[in-house]
Amino acid sequence: MPFDTTDFNNGMNEFEISVYPNPANDAVKIAMDWSKIEKVTISNFSGVVVKTIAADQVFEKEIDISDLPAGLYLIKVKLQNGSVVAEMLVKQ
Repeated sequence: MPFDTTDFNNGMNEFEISVYPNPANDAVKIAMDWSKIEKVTISNFSGVVVKTIAADQVFEKEIDISDLPAGLYLIKVKLQNGSVVAEMLVKQ
């Protein structure tokens, strides 16, 4: 289920993010306008950032998660305007 948030800079714009497949094994895709993305971070359940990816490092909008152990993660997408949207990910 997508996580909706409000742009905290001006309180007027809404952004939606969809991470799929979820649960995932080796890779996930993020459905969003990639021209607006600055970076993607993945944090484990303890809040520790385990992966940071600049938008220009993502190949075909797919993020490799094969190196992560099974568990629950939070994917945060930072947009170029400073807004942050997030969605939970289950890694199998």
